[in-house]
Amino acid sequence: MGGSSLLGEHALPLLAQTGLPTSAFTRSLPTVSCPGVTWRNADDWHGLTLDTFLSFAPVWVLPDYLERLASTHVKRVVVLSSTSRFAKQTSPDARERDVAQRLIRAEEQLEQWAIERQVEWVILRPTMIYGFGRDKNISQIARFIQRFGFFPLIGGGTGLRQPVHAGDVIQACLSAMSTPGLPSGGYNLSGGKSCRITRW
Repeated sequence: MGGSSLLGEHALPLLAQTGLPTSAFTRSLPTVSCPGVTWRNADDWHGLTLDTFLSFAPVWVLPDYLERLASTHVKRVVVLSSTSRFAKQTSPDARERDVAQRLIRAEEQLEQWAIERQVEWVILRPTMIYGFGRDKNISQIARFIQRFGFFPLIGGGTGLRQPVHAGDVIQACLSAMSTPGLPSGGYNLSGGKSCRITRW
């Protein structure tokens, strides 16, 4: 799910290389074409049997599809959430606290659903994702600097970030799909080092 997202578009060719049949769900028109990949509307689950399900969509979207997912007899589910579920729980910004609660509720619903049906489940929680020039974090800052020659910082830019490249997130997802005996649970994904915006 989320086949037309930033991560989905770059993951599909790698999935196609495995030679395994792949169904990609999207609500928009597909932007890439890969041999071995069948595009489906996000609401079209008719006659579908899945071994493994991978979602790049926001995790809070997933609960709406769990019953349809159950009908596929899926054995393992791999989804992306975010470390924001921890970092933003006590944020002074009400919108950020709401994001954290939405992430938590969705993760808990998935876990309960999977345990009840004896489905293996893996929740991957990346930190700030960047890469491929389309993210709304580092790439956007870089474009601003290229255009204007500076980037405004409020508060001095002292907050620490540990960004992780989109390609590394995709590889983690593919490993989570294929690693035999991987324990069900949540796994946090972060970049190699922490840094301040002033050092980007």
